[in-house]
Amino acid sequence: MRLLLLLLSLQLTASLQAGPLYESSYTPLSEASCRTIDIDETGIATRQQCPGFGKYGVIVIETDLRQSITLTRDGREYPFAFWRTVSPAWSILGNLVEWRHTRLNPGNPVAMIVRLNVSENPVDPDDMSSYLVVGRISDTGICVVGKIPPVRGGQQNRLAREMADNAAALPCVPGSLSSGMRITP
Repeated sequence: MRLLLLLLSLQLTASLQAGPLYESSYTPLSEASCRTIDIDETGIATRQQCPGFGKYGVIVIETDLRQSITLTRDGREYPFAFWRTVSPAWSILGNLVEWRHTRLNPGNPVAMIVRLNVSENPVDPDDMSSYLVVGRISDTGICVVGKIPPVRGGQQNRLAREMADNAAALPCVPGSLSSGMRITP
């Protein structure tokens, strides 16, 4: 009996130590956290440098009332072009980037999740759909792999994290410029 309790205790301790394979870290996208690095001559298009994570920087692009993200690494840019990969409608980003990484390698993200609020109703532009956009970050490419539409029951975040944790096996969404790129460290 004592041996059985010891084995169960060891098994429980091992499973608690193992924990989930992937974890999240967050960086802000709020205007107060970012600095403007470029404005076009008309004032319609802007680029803002926001806090990044690990080796990746974040640039928020806004043009014609549409927002998107471009990741940077080692002087190269990897645009997500949400107006092509998610929706051509007017859009605004949420306030955070969620970076998914393995528990044992927190500085090396494998995916990112960002909220994109999209005005897809031309009759009522204030009627917004709130998507969670999932992007893959790997040596074989940085691209959008999917979007999670609003769902009932608060499952949107869980579904986005599941997609992000499997992003390496997912194809890039058509319109992703960086699909299939080989990224060299």
